[in-house]
Amino acid sequence: MFEKYNEKARRALFFARYEASKLGSKVIESEHLLLGILREGEDIIKEIFARFNVKPEEVRREIEGDRIFVERISSTAELPLSEESKKILAYASHEAESMMHPYVGTEHLLIGLLRVDGCVAGRLLTARGFNLYGVREETISLIKEREVSKQKKELPFLAEYSRDLSSGSSRSSRAARRTTRSSWASRASERPRSSRGSRPASSKARSRCFCRRKRFSRSISR
Repeated sequence: MFEKYNEKARRALFFARYEASKLGSKVIESEHLLLGILREGEDIIKEIFARFNVKPEEVRREIEGDRIFVERISSTAELPLSEESKKILAYASHEAESMMHPYVGTEHLLIGLLRVDGCVAGRLLTARGFNLYGVREETISLIKEREVSKQKKELPFLAEYSRDLSSGSSRSSRAARRTTRSSWASRASERPRSSRGSRPASSKARSRCFCRRKRFSRSISR
């Protein structure tokens, strides 16, 4: 069930069990989940609360109230999730899937709290101005902002890497052209050179024969 939960969400569930034992509850209720989310203190939760102008400390004080003095249960005791809490976790997984996120985070748990009608944590958040659609939209917006910021940080590195690849490719191309030119030059030097004006052996023989005939005909004419 918790395979897709990221480290922050798992820590929030651990803190929820601790909050339940501290407040003397035998089960983990929605308010304990909310306390666990706030105790974990992930940045995105702080930003969501800031956008709704709500201080997490005020929410904590209201939940704890008079129950801070109740008898505590051992923190090592296995405390089950209430039926409401099980629904909250199921809704959190559904929200992560709907947003196409590969993990379940504390932001999804917070939305899950608002999807369960009548739970203590949901009523408390609604009274302070939180609403399901508003928190969902803020969550999507914040995650997109983080992704854009991450891409901007990675762009200089990618540009430098691209320049290294292009310069390496151009160096390889120049080296290949030099190799080709030297290969052509070496082939040209290996070809036999024929001197200008030189004639084939048969042509020279014909020339000598012609000269002899010419001298013979002159001697007869005399």
